[in-house]
This record gives sequence, C-alpha cells and structure tokens, in this order.
Amino acid sequence: MIERRRFIRIPNLSEIKYSLSGSPKTYSSVFHNISPEGACFLAREFIPVGSTVKLSFVYEKYSYGGLTKIIWIKQESESKYKVGVKFIDGFKLPDNLIGPEELRRLKSALKIEREE
Repeated sequence: MIERRRFIRIPNLSEIKYSLSGSPKTYSSVFHNISPEGACFLAREFIPVGSTVKLSFVYEKYSYGGLTKIIWIKQESESKYKVGVKFIDGFKLPDNLIGPEELRRLKSALKIEREE
C-alpha cells in the first residue's frame, strides 16, 4: 500500500473541545492524532462530512484551535466515531507540538501564528 499522506501523524491524546458551526453546544473529546494539516479525534455522535467544526485545546497553558472541516468519519462502535478534520485558514498550533520543518510549512501555507 502506498502512503499518500504529506505529513506524518503524531499520536496525541490531548483533551479537546469542539462545537458544530452555528451550535452553542460544546463537546469534550480527545485527539487520536494530529499533523500540520489536520487531526483525527473521537466523537460520540455522527458529524456529516463537509461540516465546519470549531476545535480548541490547551497545550502548555496556552489555548490553540480554530475552524476545521470534516473530511471523513468512521464509525468504530455504536456511539464512537473517528473523525478526520482538515485545519482551515487561521487554525492555531503550538510551535513545539510538531517538528520545526512541518510547522514552517504549515505556517507558510495557512499564514498562522502562535497565539499567546
């Protein structure tokens, strides 16, 4: 099988908060993995592909996050889904969460900066 990913996925079990665009309800979950372009997290409900989701997390006392777009979803069990998201312009990531070269490429592509 040929690997098609542009970036490696970094296993990461950080706690996250997310909400569907236009909804006041916030859900708690954890990342499954993260890369400079997107992430995979666990959800208890189905989220349609193409949906916009606001995602946030805390790393070393700072808050990061922004808008993401659901690019795939896979049901793992009756009430557990793996959700793949792509970061949308403006998503904030910590400098030391991923390697310096991948972070440089991500910042160049998305024009993002560390939020402090």
